[in-house]
Amino acid sequence: PGRRRRRPSAWPAALAAVLLGEGAGAAGGVARLRRGAALCMVGPLDRAPPEETLVRARKAAEALGAGAADGWGVDVFAVLTGKGAAASDELPRGLQGWLDDYATFSESSGRAGLFAEYLAANPRNRSGSLLASYRKIGGNFLGPLVGYDGRNAFLLRDLWRCSELIASHESRGGFRYRYWGFSRLDLRWLALPPPVRLFEETDPTAVWIPDGQDWDGLNDRFALVPRRWTAAYFGRWPRLLNGSMLPELQWASGDAPLKLKFDGGPEWLLAAGLRAARVPIRRFSPVAALLCQPGSKRGRYGRCTRPWPPENLPYKYSAEASEAHANVRNLELPGWAWRSSPIA
Repeated sequence: PGRRRRRPSAWPAALAAVLLGEGAGAAGGVARLRRGAALCMVGPLDRAPPEETLVRARKAAEALGAGAADGWGVDVFAVLTGKGAAASDELPRGLQGWLDDYATFSESSGRAGLFAEYLAANPRNRSGSLLASYRKIGGNFLGPLVGYDGRNAFLLRDLWRCSELIASHESRGGFRYRYWGFSRLDLRWLALPPPVRLFEETDPTAVWIPDGQDWDGLNDRFALVPRRWTAAYFGRWPRLLNGSMLPELQWASGDAPLKLKFDGGPEWLLAAGLRAARVPIRRFSPVAALLCQPGSKRGRYGRCTRPWPPENLPYKYSAEASEAHANVRNLELPGWAWRSSPIA
């Protein structure tokens, strides 16, 4: 149960991208469908980033909604988790006063809670043979549900919770968003992202994902998803639980089991699911990077980056932080701005 508080084979060839560069942005028109965009932020309350990072997230959401021709910006939601008392109604200060809706959930039951949901979705498969099939594929895309470390299964469940939260808001308001977006709570925006309007003008059919950090799949830190593809992105958790996604993953993995340490993580799962649904993917230059929280496993083992000037904050991945900071420096140059590009 969650608590809620409200305020009154391969993909088709990529044909477009949103890049940083000199010159004016491309113009274009597209039929408007319903209303604006919904952005859902996901993360654990006990590892919430600094307040200033959350303030940047608010400004990023405002930038995404800037210049919308229909007058609708971006509504922002949050799915927040914690253990025991951490899963309270008390929002981090940086999130107070600007979310359109949010829900908090307790994860005190850990893997047992995930397994209970699996059993509820598979009343005739209590032997766990489906989980054994996932283990046979290899990788760690369902850890810790299949016994490995990590938070991959928790994130998939929270994406599904996002979909329920947004759909409930739509039902109450009598409208549907044109786009659903996802962002990790620990993603620090170093510069403002391009507006939804520019993504839509460039390619209104595609799921937009930051460039880089794909590992063996697709970057899973942020996404802007057209209404048509929301089930493929946000709805993987119930399909994994009931087994309907298993054939897609078996096909994607091929004959050899995926290696646990380096292959078959959340990025691989995202790519496999979107590829099976034939979802077009477009990329944009990244201007955000994941922070490394002291309480995280990576932080406890000293695997964060060095403190990065000028804010002196550690990041999770050095390559991601380097690329984002480089793009920010370019964006500050005279004549540089977000623009459409015919080449992805």
